[in-house]
Amino acid sequence: MKISSKDSLEVIVYDWEEKSKNLNLKGNIKEILEVNKKSDRLNRGTLTALARAIDAKSPWTAGHSERVTHLALKIGRILGLTREQLDNLRQAGLLHDIGKIGIPAKILDKPGKLTDEEYRIICEHPEKGAKILQPIEEYAEVIPVAMQHHEWFNGKGYPDGLPEEEISLGARILAVADVFDALTSDRPYRDGMSVQIAIEMIREASGIQFDPKVVDAFLKLLEEASVGGHTFHMGLISENMKRFRRYSSRCVIQ
Repeated sequence: MKISSKDSLEVIVYDWEEKSKNLNLKGNIKEILEVNKKSDRLNRGTLTALARAIDAKSPWTAGHSERVTHLALKIGRILGLTREQLDNLRQAGLLHDIGKIGIPAKILDKPGKLTDEEYRIICEHPEKGAKILQPIEEYAEVIPVAMQHHEWFNGKGYPDGLPEEEISLGARILAVADVFDALTSDRPYRDGMSVQIAIEMIREASGIQFDPKVVDAFLKLLEEASVGGHTFHMGLISENMKRFRRYSSRCVIQ
């Protein structure tokens, strides 16, 4: 059961008024903080479980939301996000694909090219996700981050065609993390590509699909620590990358 911020506040107020009568203020504060810690751990566990349930809809996306969240938080720290911003980013990362619950599995797992109608349906998942989360008041700041992760920096993304700074910073970070994981993972319509090729594609899309400062932070992260034990080279685009280019428009969706 999720404990809302309102419920937690009511617990704090009640404990403060009742227990402070015993003048054991230090002990009371410690006890209240422990209650809040347990509530936070419960919320984190619930979100992670929900993310795994979302990803389990397709065998091709197992662990995707957790990997995206992990990478997004690393990028966010390099960009100097506050603790509150990082917490919102964590929640949005775990929930960014919740709208895929409403997308038929036959579309998500289709091995071939999507029809125009199928593409339209799959592009609805950010808005579907926002509608699912909307009744939860505590997610008011999380919803835009989750809903905008397919917006493009040049304004040609979806669902609203938002450009540049009109896209929340958290969503701009998620966009890079999401695409990197999608490109390097197997999908029903293609094998996962190499880390080096995925990096080149993201670097080339800087200022087009992605915020340049987020891409710079992503590249800085790779310079500071290798991902998956790989060594990174920013050389010329290989023939292998050209072969995968025709799949890129669908790769960024899933």
